[in-house]
Amino acid sequence: MVMHSCISLVSPPKLTLGPHRLQVVWWVKLLGVTVDYQMTRKQHVTITMTSAVCRLYMLHRFKSLGTLTDEFEAVYLTFILPKLMYASLMCLLSHLHSTTATGVCAEEDMQDHSWPCIHKLRPSSDNPEPHKTVYQTSKEPGETG
Repeated sequence: MVMHSCISLVSPPKLTLGPHRLQVVWWVKLLGVTVDYQMTRKQHVTITMTSAVCRLYMLHRFKSLGTLTDEFEAVYLTFILPKLMYASLMCLLSHLHSTTATGVCAEEDMQDHSWPCIHKLRPSSDNPEPHKTVYQTSKEPGETG
């Protein structure tokens, strides 16, 4: 039997914040989003998919028990869809940020993704709740859609 192991020749830096030494970790969960030491969301996707599979199995069991369609849809909308959608806005924001940062808002991007460019978002003037910020898409003169 052959076993391979890899030992880093460089130990992690000893970081301190005041008198406290900071711990080096492989991944951390912040606001429900798991981020690894390379700033990727692979661990988050794995955890989310595992959880979603368990919840989909629950949905399958409800279906096999003869659950009504309305109840079936309510279970999906309440327990499964929010789990899949939480933090999925990060990908959209990353795309919008990179588009705005380069100063390019190509028309083909708008057609492919139908996402508003972030520089076209402005606070809504007809907001019924002034304590909440509601954004609407600004349209260029002659722009449709």
